[in-house]
Formats: sequence, C-alpha cells, structure tokens
Amino acid sequence: MVATLIAVISLVISLITFSLQFIAHDQVAYLLSNVTTAFWPNNVYFVVSLSVFNTGNRPVALISATADLVEMKTGQRQEVTDFDCVTSPTSTVRELFATSPGNDSPVNAAVYQYGATIDGGKLITANLVFRRFGDDAPRNETVEGVVCLRLTFADATEIRYFVSRPLTGVIVMYPDQSTQKTIPAGRSSVLSLVVDKKRFELPF
Repeated sequence: MVATLIAVISLVISLITFSLQFIAHDQVAYLLSNVTTAFWPNNVYFVVSLSVFNTGNRPVALISATADLVEMKTGQRQEVTDFDCVTSPTSTVRELFATSPGNDSPVNAAVYQYGATIDGGKLITANLVFRRFGDDAPRNETVEGVVCLRLTFADATEIRYFVSRPLTGVIVMYPDQSTQKTIPAGRSSVLSLVVDKKRFELPF
C-alpha cells in the first residue's frame, strides 16, 4: 500500500515537472537612472542609463530606444509625469538626435535600434545620449518642453510593447542662455514592469 502511494506521488511529481517545462513566462522590467541634462553653447544633451531585466524564461528584445521633445510651457512646473508624454494631434513633437557616448556624430533617433535579444534571466544596460539639434551651429530660439523616452520591446511571440516615459522637463534660451532650467520626472529610478504573462507552449 505504502509502495503504491509512493509510486503515485512520484508519478504526479514527474508529470508536474514535465508540464512545467512547457510553461512560457514572459516577464520584462526596466529601470531608468542617472538622468542628466547638459547645456552646451549651441545645444542641449540628455543622458540616461537604461537597464532592462528579463526575469522570464523566454527571450525578449529591446527593439528601439528613441526620444523626442514634446513642446509645452514648463516654466511653473515642479514635476513632469507620464501624462506629459501622451501626445495629441495638436502637440508639437520634435525628434531628438541620438549619439553614442564618446562619438560626436549623431544618428537619427528613429534608427537607434538594438538587434540583440535578451535571454531569460539576463540583464542589459545601455547609456543613452540624445541631443536636441543635429549640429552645434549658433541658433536663436527657445527649447522648452518635456523630453520623452520611447521604448519598444518584443516578446518571444513577436508581440510588441510600447512604453513612453518622461526624462525631464527643460527650458533653455539661445543664444545667450539667459534661462536654463530642468524639471524632474515623477517616477525616476523606479523599476517598471512592461509585461508579465504566462502561456502553455508545446515544443512543436
């Protein structure tokens, strides 16, 4: 009797263990840290450290990381929020240029993409650098608004997830730069979950 019970329990455990290998878990989170703004004589730079955590058991991909400036009045603001990055048809959005750290040649932010996947249980980090203008020519204008980071992720089934997060609010007047101000984002340095779902996945 005891031997039969042990055999049944062992069989159940084996079946559970066998079934678990077909449970796919997509879980991705990211963290933004070290957000800084640098004012140069004829340009303004925005730097952020991005960490992506794949705590699931299937690969995911960071497809792209771009940024833009949503123009709005920020002079009296104490903080910017996620809502500031939700644009409307009447919003004026200025694409920012992305440049590799240590490389002064900007590339258009729309093609600042990542080709590598992130395996389950792995982490990637990247220091992203964006700037408002593609060159450092003298200019006479005001840069004012909220800088928004746009991230695109894809899970193992190629479903895409789109994230928008504010990095900072900014106002700077060229050419004399008599006004320079940055406004912090409300959720800076907080781990944010992108996707957390499970599914049954047969090996064929």
